[in-house]
Amino acid sequence: LGHKLDDKAWKKAHPDERQAAKSIVLAVMYGAGTKKVAVMVREAVRQGIDGRIRAEKDPRTRKDLEATKAAFRFTDEDALRVNARVEERFPRIFNYRDFLTRQYEARGHIRNSFGRLLYLAYADKTYTLLNAMVQSSAADMLKEATIKCEAALREVGLDARLIFSIH
Repeated sequence: LGHKLDDKAWKKAHPDERQAAKSIVLAVMYGAGTKKVAVMVREAVRQGIDGRIRAEKDPRTRKDLEATKAAFRFTDEDALRVNARVEERFPRIFNYRDFLTRQYEARGHIRNSFGRLLYLAYADKTYTLLNAMVQSSAADMLKEATIKCEAALREVGLDARLIFSIH
């Protein structure tokens, strides 16, 4: 987190760390507890290393990767420190997450970014609410873009139609 290398170079040089960082941020953002974050990070890093081992041709490098995998440790204490750091670094995400929870508890629904009401059959608080907000807003954004695309095609006089989009 916070490296000076350009993004592509860092991703290539540190695929396991990048995967762990993504797992951490998403897990913390969606409200996973310390133990869950620790498990997710360990699993993400081990899967990343397994993929590199499968792709590696050189037996010595494979052996080094196996040793790295065996030596990797990410404890609950590590997860606790990281959780605190992510919340410290990105407080607005957590404020928004708490806002959604309060809205749902007070009204029995939330509104996505486009104003559409979301009544959820179940809301296990954080994950369901935040995920519903993100997914429904993205779906509405795609619908709006599709409508605008059709209008833009007609406006410039192209004899073309949007047939489908891929999520």
